[in-house]
Amino acid sequence: MRYLIILILFCLSVFADEKIVLELKWEHQFQFAGYYAAKEQGYYKEYGLNVEIKGQDLNNILRASKEVSENRAQYGVGSSSLLSDISQGQPLMLLAAIFEHSPLVLICNKNSDIRHAKDLNGKKIMLAEDEGNSLLFSRMLEMEGIAYISVDLDWEGFKKGEADAISGYLGNEPYILNQEAFAYTIIDPANYGLDAYSDILFTSQKEYLNHPKRVHDFLKASLKGWKYAMGHQEEISHLIMKKYNPNKSLDALLFEASMIARYSLIDLDKIGNIDLNKLLHMLLMMREVNLIKNDVDIYKHLYPGQFSQIKLSEKESNWIAEHPSLRYSSIHWLPKENRHQSKELTQKYIDLISLKSGLSFSYKQKEPATYALAELERGKIDLFIGTQESKNSLKTDVIRKYPLVIVTKNDVDYISHVQSLKMKTIALLKGSSSAKYIENNYPDIQKIYVDTIEEGLKLVSSSAVFATVEALPLVSLHIKEFHMPDVKISGEFPHPYDLKINVRSDYPELISILNKSIKSISIDEHNMINDHWESVEFVQEKDIRGFVVGLFFSVILILILVYSNWRLRFEVQKRQTTEKELQRMLDVVNQNIYMSMTDTKGNISYVSDAFCRLTGYSKNELIGKNHRILKSPQTKDSFYTKMWDEISKGNIWTGELENINKKGEPYWVDASITPLYDDDGNIFSYMAIRKNITIRKQMETLAITDGLSDLYNRRYFNMVFDKEIKRLGREHGTMSFLMLDIDHFKLYNDTYGHLKGDEVLMAISACLKEVCKRATDQVFRLGGEEFGVVLLGMNEEQTHDFSKKLIKAIENLNIKHEENDPYSWVTASLGAVICRFDENTHLDAKDIYQIADDAMYTAKQTGRNRVFISQA
Repeated sequence: MRYLIILILFCLSVFADEKIVLELKWEHQFQFAGYYAAKEQGYYKEYGLNVEIKGQDLNNILRASKEVSENRAQYGVGSSSLLSDISQGQPLMLLAAIFEHSPLVLICNKNSDIRHAKDLNGKKIMLAEDEGNSLLFSRMLEMEGIAYISVDLDWEGFKKGEADAISGYLGNEPYILNQEAFAYTIIDPANYGLDAYSDILFTSQKEYLNHPKRVHDFLKASLKGWKYAMGHQEEISHLIMKKYNPNKSLDALLFEASMIARYSLIDLDKIGNIDLNKLLHMLLMMREVNLIKNDVDIYKHLYPGQFSQIKLSEKESNWIAEHPSLRYSSIHWLPKENRHQSKELTQKYIDLISLKSGLSFSYKQKEPATYALAELERGKIDLFIGTQESKNSLKTDVIRKYPLVIVTKNDVDYISHVQSLKMKTIALLKGSSSAKYIENNYPDIQKIYVDTIEEGLKLVSSSAVFATVEALPLVSLHIKEFHMPDVKISGEFPHPYDLKINVRSDYPELISILNKSIKSISIDEHNMINDHWESVEFVQEKDIRGFVVGLFFSVILILILVYSNWRLRFEVQKRQTTEKELQRMLDVVNQNIYMSMTDTKGNISYVSDAFCRLTGYSKNELIGKNHRILKSPQTKDSFYTKMWDEISKGNIWTGELENINKKGEPYWVDASITPLYDDDGNIFSYMAIRKNITIRKQMETLAITDGLSDLYNRRYFNMVFDKEIKRLGREHGTMSFLMLDIDHFKLYNDTYGHLKGDEVLMAISACLKEVCKRATDQVFRLGGEEFGVVLLGMNEEQTHDFSKKLIKAIENLNIKHEENDPYSWVTASLGAVICRFDENTHLDAKDIYQIADDAMYTAKQTGRNRVFISQA
């Protein structure tokens, strides 16, 4: 009986729900309602997850990102400061943005007479210490040119009048101030074109790699919980009061819920979505206020479920629906004693493919690989992932190539030729594909066979054999796991391992789905999976090692080696010694350098694998084609004329270039094009080496573009307005500067919600672009509902007519606005200033801006939906 009880307890422990911790960024309140709902409604339990939700102790606040990075919690909720954490090297993965708009605002003492951001100039302001929380305020104040007095005090000090404004959370402080009848106004950075995600759900990259299904399930259950919570606000508020002991009343929780629904979590259908452009805007803002100083490769930290899903045909989707679960087995590289602690590399690839495709897999242990392949042919399993192949199965594209490496003792020199192993004894893994390859191709090498790679490494360590040979991941992991400092990788065979998937012969549809998934795996995803398995370094000859290091720092060295390899075709005696060395280096170039070669007419003769990945084309699709296949329609012909003129004279051309990939999407490169000469000194080819700068160019565009309206932003206005005025002063030109403001826009947001408000801003922006069609017309979103237009060469009558045309076009949009008294639709008021520049003009940008602003205010004071023009 006792043994039966022990057995039952053991089974219960084995099949118990997975225990994980979610670390919140604040104390328990409605701000985290979705997670409470997911737990109480059983959504987590449906996926076998036992979730502990940890709120903060305000006397000892823990940084959620640190708790997750150090594995005291598996998931966390954070602010935009997560981007700063990532820039400092924390290995985090962003899963979902719960709040579309930040609920953080500036709360101003009404007695301080603050209605707009510009009224904050010279005022005392208390901002939150957390860099993520202060981001929007810092950027807004900088953008408006506000010089303020920073103070350090609490809410009691604010209420006593010791500060004019203080940062706060829309769901908390306004409720408290309302209860105390304290008069205040709110300044929301979102009304100034500054918006950021908040309450970002995240995990660690370690959790994602080791438990991708758990990440997927936790996210899915959490989002489901949020939809339930926002549809049952009163029920969840009662739940929080009952089970989570919040530091607030039920009425305060309900107020918080209403504010979240109104301002932050507006569109439940899009809950959790992360828009890449918005995220890049956040990064840009943090860089501009010095919260981030390092470059951030944000793609590496975005959950693939957000961005990397493959597109399936209807036939493929139906096939997946008809095959809800697929059985697979894989090659085993982990030591048996470690398999309960970590997943096989191959299993991690299957997990990633599952996330990308929607396929569901169940693992079936089948050893050895020959038995697993036999089971595949018998239909007992559906696929096998490994380096071995079955003749009667279908095969996917290669997932990754792994070197077949030679492991020796530390005192052995670098092995540059496999033939030097002749008459030496090496240990091979019994029944492995590497053993089969060496048996068939190198009969002069003496061989003994071992059952495990550990056994082979120990024979090398004890000098019982000269070397052992196996795939790099297998060797690397075992050297680390069994702590063998006296062995090293001293060379490799010219035969890489191809990791691919064998699929049963009656599943051709599956091959198509798997190949799409494999093709979509990014370099970063490959690296995250393989870093642990490939971290043992090759030991090479000194000059080779120096070249490998220098490869990534010296383009010139690459050119010399590539050209040397080209010439080696005619140097038969030297080639046997040198060409293989160079080939290894060229393999590195091929995989990592965006390189192509053309003839003198621009016809492509060579492309690297890395360049193919960049462009989306295969080698067969590019070689023989003219480089014009990649030409962007945005790049003028005169640009290419100058470039060709430069290189045809024998000069090296360097510069930034926009191209388009196979999908028609633009990408940017920083390129260097070098002429190559034959023995007679004639140019016979051009070699181009590139660096992908697409993200940087996107950032540059975002730096001058408003993310919502797609107009030029206030930052760009500040950059060009003063320059334009100085230019016109030199040339004695004429400029009209128009400022327009949407009438009663705050009332519109309060009545219809911020989502509708954003739609109005986008509609008016499109309208302004449609009316301002001239090449010299410039339209800016200056902040919130304010827009600016710069017009050149118009007199007073033309400016007046054009201004009337603008506000009439906005009125004709017929957007309902019942609070816009005396109108019932959206209108705008416009102020304009006409500037005629000559030697007697002493106006600067600030003067002109103020005159236009005053004119716009006059238009509002005299009835709205009208134009008022001033002379400078």
